[in-house]
Amino acid sequence: MDKNFISNDNGLIPKYNVLKFNFSDEEKLILEELRENLIDLAISEKMSSFNEDLILRDIIRFLENRLQNRFDYDYKENLAKNMLKELIGYGEISSLIEDDGLEEIMVIGVGKPVFVYHRKYGMMETDLIFDDKEKIINIIDSIARETNRRIDQQSPILDARLENGSRVNATIPPLSANGPTITIRKFKKDPLTIVDLIRFNT
Repeated sequence: MDKNFISNDNGLIPKYNVLKFNFSDEEKLILEELRENLIDLAISEKMSSFNEDLILRDIIRFLENRLQNRFDYDYKENLAKNMLKELIGYGEISSLIEDDGLEEIMVIGVGKPVFVYHRKYGMMETDLIFDDKEKIINIIDSIARETNRRIDQQSPILDARLENGSRVNATIPPLSANGPTITIRKFKKDPLTIVDLIRFNT
């Protein structure tokens, strides 16, 4: 994963550059259409989980019909994978969740940078800023759907655990006045061994 850690000598918080995929205006319109179709499918089938491989193939087929011969297959496949992350994954924070070097991810509202706590570098400010609350809510909805939990105005707090063991706390208005928030506490894929504990003087 392409990340840059910029350690500042003047005492400012280090920077973490997030690997991001930028959708064009046309791609955003297609993404929203796919999102609506997927939500309709989930409601009609009363689905609590999705088969990612089947959905990926459906998205590729949809793109081939929509874009026809304007782009090659590799482009459509890559676009479909990134759309899948947006639709049933964790959107722009997917790469953060996949980074085993991170211990915590903090989305603190709209128009504010996402912060992370790195196991080696400590607290870091990312270059990821959500300019639309719906993007954060879509991520929260994906987590709620994945964990069979509910979050709405009557129940504006979500406490859940992802498949990888990470703990999630999310809030939405009216509980969080500055917009929806997400905090994810991650755990190492390879837990500490007895040797590690001795080496760290634990």
